[in-house]
This record gives sequence, structure tokens and C-alpha cells, in this order.
Amino acid sequence: MNKKIGTLLVGALVAVSAPLAQAQSRTTGGAEFYAQPSAIVAFPGSDFDVAAGGALALGVTLNRVNSFELEIIHFQTQEKNDSSAKVKFTPIMLGYKYRIPLRPQLSLQVGASVGALLENARVIHYYWGYTGNQTALAGGVQGGIVYALAEKVSLDLSARVQYSAKTDITTAGNMAMIGVGLNFRF
Repeated sequence: MNKKIGTLLVGALVAVSAPLAQAQSRTTGGAEFYAQPSAIVAFPGSDFDVAAGGALALGVTLNRVNSFELEIIHFQTQEKNDSSAKVKFTPIMLGYKYRIPLRPQLSLQVGASVGALLENARVIHYYWGYTGNQTALAGGVQGGIVYALAEKVSLDLSARVQYSAKTDITTAGNMAMIGVGLNFRF
């Protein structure tokens, strides 16, 4: 299942990038700070339903190709076999991204991140309940397309796979996320 999702994500990124026009030029410059709000769709594994959520990245870009950022993502889902078991996932990640300019307005972007995955579970049954928090070490890789809409605003389409360690709430494993965001540089 994860291989099918990965193949679909790569195919979608290639299909979207082909018709887009003139990507950004390869110019060197100083540091630019940015804020990037995003909407995400998360595939947290075979035990949980697909979920939608949001993300906010704050970072700095050096020489227009190297970016370092802090990103916070948040979404809530439920177990597939137990609708009363709800889990909130909040990855807090430090990341690096490298931009590969293709045309004056279009670039590819690849990156890696490491951080913590905060999990908050709430299970309510007729006779018992459970509420708990756990934190797991997490790391991931990502790729995407950046399309410049204006001088300081760009559209960012991304796909990522994130691995997290086992907790009392979830088992160790991968989750995939697709995101679309607006990057505002200042």
C-alpha cells in the first residue's frame, strides 16, 4: 500500500511540474526569512484513517537554494477499527531543504528533517476511558515543487515520508503526507 502511495505521489509531482512555465533563476543572494502556512493530508498508517490538518514552517533561505526551518504540523485521526479512539499527531521538525532551479519560476525541492512526534490519545468507552500523551523521535525525507507566484510569494507542493519510533499509543512506522502551502519571504 505504501509503495502504491509513493508511486502515485512521484507521478503526480512529475505530471504537475511538466506543464508549469518558466521557473526561478539561479541567482545568489543573502539570507531571506520566510513563513509558510500549509494544508496537509496525512496517511498515518494502516491502523488510522486518512486525516487533514495544517502546518506552519518558519525558516531562513541562504543563497536562494539552501533552507533551514522549524515546522509544526497538526492533525487528528481515529483508529480504523475503533471510532472512539482518537489520536492527535503533532510533529515538530527541524529541517533542511535544497532547491534545484529548473526555469525562471519553477524549482524542485528535496529535503530531510528530524524532530519529535507528539501523540495525544483519547479513548472513551462505556465503562472505561484512556487519555494520554507520548513523544517519539521522528525523521523524514521530502520532495516537492516550488512555483513563484510573485517576487516574494511562491506556491509549495510537497510530499513527505516520516518515520517515528514506537510509543505506548502507536507502533513504530512510516506516515506519508501531502501538502500545499504559500511561502511568504521577507
